[in-house]
Amino acid sequence: MKPTVLVTGGSGFIGAWVVAELLRRECRVIVYDLTDGGAKWRHLVAVSSSKVVFVRGDILDAQALNQLFGEYPISHVIHLVGLLTPACQEDPQRGCEINVLGTTQIFELIRTRKSQIQGVAYASSIAVYGPEGDDPNITENVSDGGNSALEPLTFYGAFKRANELIARQYWVHFGIPSVGLRPPLVMAGDARQG
Repeated sequence: MKPTVLVTGGSGFIGAWVVAELLRRECRVIVYDLTDGGAKWRHLVAVSSSKVVFVRGDILDAQALNQLFGEYPISHVIHLVGLLTPACQEDPQRGCEINVLGTTQIFELIRTRKSQIQGVAYASSIAVYGPEGDDPNITENVSDGGNSALEPLTFYGAFKRANELIARQYWVHFGIPSVGLRPPLVMAGDARQG
């Protein structure tokens, strides 16, 4: 039986590529997001987009997520929902709600369905680290005297680091294994066009 994969934030740029790959592997795909991705998303995913189940919803809506997990035989979760650096810097509280509380909510739902879920992956970021030690953009106020190369410079980086620590706690206390991926840079555009 092919896996049923929930992709939160699956209508974004990275989500489109993840969904396309899952469809190529003949997985059943459910995208949970605020939007359906639009024309660019459908272009990246190609004709297989008709095979995707879209459920519109907010990552902070526990009732909707709980219903989703009950309605579909979800076996794997790929959690991509998150506000990016500019939005987190502009509104740190909202960034924390979406990026940290939303991620915790996903782990909590997985914990209550531990026997159902076979795999969990989530998006982290290289932003969990600070700049290289010889980065000319480092200023005196970046750090309180600690090792700035290991400290996030933004709220976004701090939130992603918190998620890694939270994922670790779900492993230690509840035995939920997960994989956090730290892409260093994601380029917008179609790489096939050169």
